[in-house]
Parts: sequence; structure tokens; C-alpha cells
Amino acid sequence: MPPLFPPSSPTLSPQRQGQRLGPRFERLQTILASDESGLSLRADPSSIAPERALVFEIAGSIGDFYQLVTRIQGLEFLADEETTFDPDEDFFEVDTRKGRQGQPRKDKPVGGRLYLAMPDVRALRELLRLWDIWQSERDLPQSGGSECGRRA
Repeated sequence: MPPLFPPSSPTLSPQRQGQRLGPRFERLQTILASDESGLSLRADPSSIAPERALVFEIAGSIGDFYQLVTRIQGLEFLADEETTFDPDEDFFEVDTRKGRQGQPRKDKPVGGRLYLAMPDVRALRELLRLWDIWQSERDLPQSGGSECGRRA
């Protein structure tokens, strides 16, 4: 499987992504464990439930990401939008200019997309399960409940 990021953008380790995103996944786990009833009020995946909206910021192409996400049953795609992000310590374009090769370009926006999805409770649990697998640096499942592919 090709990497999810273009060659000009760095790929973050599971540890760094855990530092960046771990608190959000922990909050989701806490909410699901303590009060599923609040989420089940909007159990109809065709209804708009702002408290369940997920927005993923994706550096690079959305193609691979979209292909993986569509395999999670109950994660309904709503919209995506092309955008740019300011570079930071983790996401930046790699300089290819003479004398600066391999250095971060802090002067160039990072191309990406926003991906909006409306998951049901089952999809939220599946996202948490896949996050736990990825954080433990194991390969994501190829078949079964969700076919998500190998680590990039």
C-alpha cells in the first residue's frame, strides 16, 4: 500500500501521533464508556448530530484515506474540502531547493483536505479499536469487521 503522505511531507510515528491526538481519543473513549445514551439519541446515521461530527485534517492526498475510511461501517461521508494549513513542527513541506535540501519549509503552506464524517456509535467504537491497534504499532486488519490495510 502506498504511503498516505506525499514524499515531500514527513510521516509521524505512532508515538508522536499519540501525543497529538491521544487526548481526543481518550475523551471519546470516556464519553462512550460513560454515556452511550447521549449518543444514541441520534442513532439514525442519516440525521445530523453535531456532537458526533468528525473532521479529519489530512496532509496530502485524500484518496488513500478515503479508501480506508469507507471500509468502516457506519462512518457516513458528508463532505470534503481542499485547503492548506500553516506548517508546524510536525507537518511541513520538505525543501528541495539547492543548499536547503531536506530542511523543513516553514514559508510554504501544507496542502491538505478536511474530511467531514458523521459516525454512528459502532463506527466510533471501531475508530477507537483501530487507533489502539495502530498505537501499539501492529498492522491494521486486512479483513474481518473492518478492512483497513497495513501501516504506511
